[in-house]
Amino acid sequence: METVAATPEDNKRLRQQVLADFGKDALDPQLDLDTLMHQASVRVAYALNVKRAKVLKYRAETADLLIVAGVGWRDGVVGKYRLSAEFASPPGLALQTGQPVAIGDIEAEASFTQSPLLSEHEVRNLVNVPIILDSITWGCLRPTASSLISSTMTMSTS
Repeated sequence: METVAATPEDNKRLRQQVLADFGKDALDPQLDLDTLMHQASVRVAYALNVKRAKVLKYRAETADLLIVAGVGWRDGVVGKYRLSAEFASPPGLALQTGQPVAIGDIEAEASFTQSPLLSEHEVRNLVNVPIILDSITWGCLRPTASSLISSTMTMSTS
């Protein structure tokens, strides 16, 4: 893959193109959900120029969020690591409110419980974006970065 474009207009176009390409993939009946979720994590990391992203699926039976897809995480994280779905966790808040939750500097943020996985991977900031399917919040898409949030780490395409 190429390096992310430098100007704000180029970054916006790149994000829109990644979103359009992902939309085409989502409509492909041959593509299974696991592959689609993996592509979502890879594409969002690329579009936002971050090393890591993951997809978290809410599991009602255990009231948690399982990492079902991801890029940039150590072996053993995807498919096994779980996060809290409670309001005290950023993905839990995004899941329960249906609204994105962004943290610009984890070290300065005291209102959320943070996962040890974040410090292990030296994550400094993150965005939790709810994945809503048929009016139900299915889970979250979560790009993360090791540096403070910049103007490129935004989910807006408008």
